[in-house]
Amino acid sequence: MAFSLRRGNKIKREEFIMLCTTMSWMLTAGISVRDGVDKLIEDKNNKMNPKILALLRDELDDGKVLSQVLKDNENVFGQGYWRQVDAAERTGKVPDCLDRIAEQLRNDGDLMGKVRSALTYPLFILLIALVAGYYMFTTVVPEMGTMMAEFDVELPALTLAVMAVSNFLIANGIWILLLLIILILGIRYMLKNPLRMQWHTFITKIPIVGLVSINMNYSLAYLLLNDMIENGAHIVEALRVAAGSTTNVYIKKELLTAADRMDTEGLSLTDGLTVSKTMPSDDKLMLQIGQVTGREMQLLPDLATRRRKAAYDAVNQVMELLPTIVLLVVSAIVAVMVISIYMPMIQMATEIG
Repeated sequence: MAFSLRRGNKIKREEFIMLCTTMSWMLTAGISVRDGVDKLIEDKNNKMNPKILALLRDELDDGKVLSQVLKDNENVFGQGYWRQVDAAERTGKVPDCLDRIAEQLRNDGDLMGKVRSALTYPLFILLIALVAGYYMFTTVVPEMGTMMAEFDVELPALTLAVMAVSNFLIANGIWILLLLIILILGIRYMLKNPLRMQWHTFITKIPIVGLVSINMNYSLAYLLLNDMIENGAHIVEALRVAAGSTTNVYIKKELLTAADRMDTEGLSLTDGLTVSKTMPSDDKLMLQIGQVTGREMQLLPDLATRRRKAAYDAVNQVMELLPTIVLLVVSAIVAVMVISIYMPMIQMATEIG
């Protein structure tokens, strides 16, 4: 059973939130982690995956602490969370740590939900437009071409181009579809493996979209950095944990580089972070001021809140722009089809008249 989970049966976000929240309550009430898992298994109203709960129970029975279980099963529970719990176990703040993980997951879920909502409707409209365009290219346009040929009308260049595309789609439609699928899968593989660093670097430079990625990742990094330090972790270790939690590998590399420089050169947190190329300039300014006043650590929660708000603002901008972009694309497709069809008809009517 544990083997099957390690093969990729990852816990759902909602289940992990429920698990962290419930375990936090139980630990606060004086119930151990092991006994808490038993109570969750026995609860008939509990909707968490029983296999994951059984995995937790078996691993704890082997003498492991919670952080070790999360570490050994990162493919099930997600990467990086074990470091937060490990630091909390050393200071006895596990309930607070689990609460913060649950809140972090809620915030991430809310933001990703907004992103999905922003993309779903425009992409659906674009898909419908492409399907309608394909239908017209493969049915309406050929019939029009046959009709125009019967009247021996000289077709405009745009109409000839549309008819050429139509003939090509009819003759090679299946191969085009297969090639498109292979191309999408190939690009996806390249962006996730050999070209992942280049792709994530490019994402940070895209207007608006780059702001979403930067703000989301830095918000999470600041939050985890603050939590780790509060839980007693060394600042360099805390920054490495925060870096490991980011989803953009370019930002992750910059944060890890800052941690290495802090470790080898004895730099402060501010001096290490402010060399980052992706770190927002106003955050650098706030940290530098905090360094002068001795409050740079106290600024981290405020920076996390500012970046989270900025991420939501950037998502809202995307939501406002996407419908306009999709409308322009759909309008262009419709315009080309209408003009290519009606131009020869008008020309034919003129010659007959």
